Amino acid sequence: NPRFVARTEESQITSLRTICLHSDWMILRLPQIRGGVDDEIVTLKQVLKLASARLPGQTNCSVEIHVCRQEKIPDDRLKSSVENELSGFLNNLAEVEVKLFPAKAFNDRQVFAGEWAPMPNEQRLRRVRWLVTMTHVAIGNQRESSPEPCTWSLFDRKSAHARLKQIDESFSPSK
Repeated sequence: NPRFVARTEESQITSLRTICLHSDWMILRLPQIRGGVDDEIVTLKQVLKLASARLPGQTNCSVEIHVCRQEKIPDDRLKSSVENELSGFLNNLAEVEVKLFPAKAFNDRQVFAGEWAPMPNEQRLRRVRWLVTMTHVAIGNQRESSPEPCTWSLFDRKSAHARLKQIDESFSPSK
């Protein structure tokens, strides 16, 4: 840690495959996502495709997408742009929810993932297994030829839990 991941789709998929396959839920925090064809939409589609490729008997994965509000894009348009862009990638997922956070509420690209802990009254509690942070996720044609890899870091469960708790306590996203 840190791990250097090449700016190619193949390298990024290899790095995310295990996490996506063994997670009941995921939170994807991509600060620059806007819909359309930006790099983070491409990465988001990769993750959703991996998360929906379940093994027989496995429960479907729930995905929460955290998006920072954009100064020049109305909230409803931003949210609908992201949702529309992902409409074909939602097969075999339990649920996908896009949540808006204040502009520049976070800078790091992060993937939280884990399993559901059973609770009384059929409620579920998130048990964090992974937190991956990424300095960049660009995989466009020009960027794939870049010799500079991206820095990705995998955090231990204790750190991942503490970070998710901090996010839950600090931000009250609007829906």
